[in-house]
Amino acid sequence: RETIRKTLHGVSQGDLGPVTAAQKLNSLPLEQVCLLLIEFLEGSVQASVPGAVDTVGDDWQRWQAATAGLLALRDKVIALLAKVRGGANPNPQLSIECLLIDYARM
Repeated sequence: RETIRKTLHGVSQGDLGPVTAAQKLNSLPLEQVCLLLIEFLEGSVQASVPGAVDTVGDDWQRWQAATAGLLALRDKVIALLAKVRGGANPNPQLSIECLLIDYARM
């Protein structure tokens, strides 16, 4: 969990590129990375809700866009997890890179 958290934090801060971040996570089984990513993304959404209660105007729209982005990425991770559990054998490095590129764009 800590590896995922630190890696995603590095990507979001621009300190770590998606390719380098994917290499760090590539040592873990893809299914485990997916599960941890889902947990992290859902936790990020939950943590942002209390602060959104009093937001208005542009702040509200930014919060909505950020939340929608996190949930859309979570849906991509869930789809990848379903493929892995269904017997598909996607390239782990490439799969993680694609997800982290999307995350970096948020």
